[in-house]
Amino acid sequence: MASLHKRNQVPGLPENVNWERVNTRNAFYKRIDWSTVDFNKISRETMQSIDWLMVNYEEAVLSESFDHSYVDWIEVNAAKKKLKKKVYKGIDWKKLDYHELSNESLDAIDWSLVDYKEACMSATFSLDVVDIKELKENVKVFTKLVKLLRKEEADALLVEASSATLRSIGHNNYSGKISTKAIKAFSADSGDYSLIIRPSSFNRASAIARGMGGKLVELQTDYEASQFVDGLTGITKKRSVARRLSKTMAADGGRSSYVWLGGSDEETEGHWQWSSTGETIAATRSEWGSGKLGAEPDNYSMDDGVTTQNYLAIALENWPKGTADGQGYGDAGQWNDLRGSNKLWFVIEKLDGIQGGDYSEVRGKTEETLPDSKPTPETSPVSTIDTHINIDLASTSQAIFNGNIDLSKLTDQDWKDLGYVVSGEASRGTNDEYGVAASVLNRVASMHFPDTVSGVINAKGQYAAISDGGASHEPELVSKLKSDTGRAGIIEALEILAGRTGFKGQAQLANRVADEDPMFHDSGNFFHYSWQT
Repeated sequence: MASLHKRNQVPGLPENVNWERVNTRNAFYKRIDWSTVDFNKISRETMQSIDWLMVNYEEAVLSESFDHSYVDWIEVNAAKKKLKKKVYKGIDWKKLDYHELSNESLDAIDWSLVDYKEACMSATFSLDVVDIKELKENVKVFTKLVKLLRKEEADALLVEASSATLRSIGHNNYSGKISTKAIKAFSADSGDYSLIIRPSSFNRASAIARGMGGKLVELQTDYEASQFVDGLTGITKKRSVARRLSKTMAADGGRSSYVWLGGSDEETEGHWQWSSTGETIAATRSEWGSGKLGAEPDNYSMDDGVTTQNYLAIALENWPKGTADGQGYGDAGQWNDLRGSNKLWFVIEKLDGIQGGDYSEVRGKTEETLPDSKPTPETSPVSTIDTHINIDLASTSQAIFNGNIDLSKLTDQDWKDLGYVVSGEASRGTNDEYGVAASVLNRVASMHFPDTVSGVINAKGQYAAISDGGASHEPELVSKLKSDTGRAGIIEALEILAGRTGFKGQAQLANRVADEDPMFHDSGNFFHYSWQT
């Protein structure tokens, strides 16, 4: 490609350059037309001598031989903030071949300065290369990435990301808030499941499932499938769910309602397999739809001529819609192959060792969700639990819910403040103490409340025990909360509350909705979300 040199610019890179001398002169670098430089002919020694801070990247990326792996990212990151931003802005992130970058380069890149709108246009870009933890330190940039990930075009990017990356990003960040009412947990002999009433493409549903610590359900045996159908039917026949079935309709599935399962023949047409294991789904499985009009899977083509029915779904009603049993292509409870672009509900299969609850949100902007916990009154002693649930209180001033909880980050003053509010608001000597403490910490992590324990409990009109003098400083209570047993109790309470920030006392018990507002003791408070009255 011909280059139109600016006045006084010279094409290519001169030979026999005294780099030690010119690196003190910005004028030399300005004179070079970097779009004409043949980087393949530059020696390794020269590559190391070039001051990459002075290179005009807007020109360099126009050279067919330029490779971003040449950049000394450590040197760039050590520059002054203004110059550093200029370099990153000059990088053409959509043309960058991320596969060519070394691990050293990937580690050295300041991911808070990357233009993700451009990066997402690269066929080689993957969310797995991004240091999500580092990126979350910059709320503004992370929010921009989140907005991109919520777009339909990002489905492929999400489904290709590892489960660890998706959990680090936080499923609510790329799916939008999934309320507790949209998560219907049920169990069968075959396992524990959650129906997610959030219409999503197959790829996005898969990403949400893995981000929540599970996977789209995979039914390995006929017995498992039969047990699953019984459990699912029990949920979908409830009036509150049944009246919304039209929201999970597939036009290429006879306009009937379906939910996604974790199977596909995307890799090889006709060879169906479970997504997480690669195990074959036999074409002879009795679960495939069949009837008077034909049998599935049929890779049906609608009027547009597109035959891409590569994803597995289970029907919630006969198809085509309105047909009697055995008179169509399949009946409720049977399988059909559908287009992945259909926006359907989906079912998550809980994996062994995965705890309920996901709080992976933007720093200080926690959304509330409950993947599969069942909020019920807690009257028994706190049990020993796995503390590696998806919560991280990295600091009380800027809480990040993106990993394992670490209550050791709370300061002595934080514990004193927690003890102070618990002393007056909780039913003493019961697990309600842990519930009150957990709800306060949920407020610390919420964008709607102050970001410190002190700020939360002293906010005007929030806690009666604080405003009317009913709270007291009790060292023994503080020690109890800080103990191993106390920490375990708070962690379990956080899991049960799933982001709930409010509570009401016995005087308002008549307003409690039993299956939505958990309690930790019959004599204690009932807990609710801020939007509930």
